[in-house]
Amino acid sequence: FVPPVSSPGTGSRRLYSFVPVLSLTGDSAAKTYGDSGPALGFTASGLVPGDTLATALVGGTATVTSGGTAATAPVGAYATSVAAAATAQGYQLDLVDGIL
Repeated sequence: FVPPVSSPGTGSRRLYSFVPVLSLTGDSAAKTYGDSGPALGFTASGLVPGDTLATALVGGTATVTSGGTAATAPVGAYATSVAAAATAQGYQLDLVDGIL
């Protein structure tokens, strides 16, 4: 890790010698046919020290959805898909599906 350096101008700025990669992985879960799906979440990794999800992502968070959460969803494997807006800090996003 190479710490950010100062740059001229106003406001907060960071200049990295690499593009940090922020991985957001949808949690895997199980459900029984007829039951509503569980609450879906995600795990984040790759934040640069001092950054948080609230500051790294536009909107401060990501959402997780799955077509298998409905009580009447046919039995099978469904992706838990993570969605997030481009980062405010210049991270490259790596969005990884989980399984429901």
